[in-house]
Amino acid sequence: MGDLPLVRIDAPAQRAWIGEDEIHLPPIPYKLLAILTASAGRVVGHRDLTEHAWGPGWNPSAATVSMQMRWLRAAVGEDATCPRYVVNVRGVGYRFEADRLDPASVFAAAPAAVPDGLSERLDRIEAALADLRDLILLDRQTATTAPGGGHG
Repeated sequence: MGDLPLVRIDAPAQRAWIGEDEIHLPPIPYKLLAILTASAGRVVGHRDLTEHAWGPGWNPSAATVSMQMRWLRAAVGEDATCPRYVVNVRGVGYRFEADRLDPASVFAAAPAAVPDGLSERLDRIEAALADLRDLILLDRQTATTAPGGGHG
């Protein structure tokens, strides 16, 4: 396995490479690759694969899933009879081989940098909102306990 190129994925950009060559996948095979590589080394069950690739509420047939997996395998240059990247765990799901994943892969967008002073300003705003909420609650309590029941 040492001579096989690694698969790299940049999920936020929806791009993937095998070695230095970018691979272009239709949406469903790309989503399958994304969930498999994000879970590299672990089996991803059929339900998780279909929910991630097709969305909740869709229930594609096993033949449809197999066809999409064939497209994915073809894109990474492998044959299902001799899997090197994506292994079928019969009756359970699929596993992406962890040692075939480039460690430079990115699965989530990096958190945006917080501008200087913004955290402190947000803390002050949250404190002011909490004070305002307390004043509103106090006003409501006062209104309902005032003579006449606050029904003016």
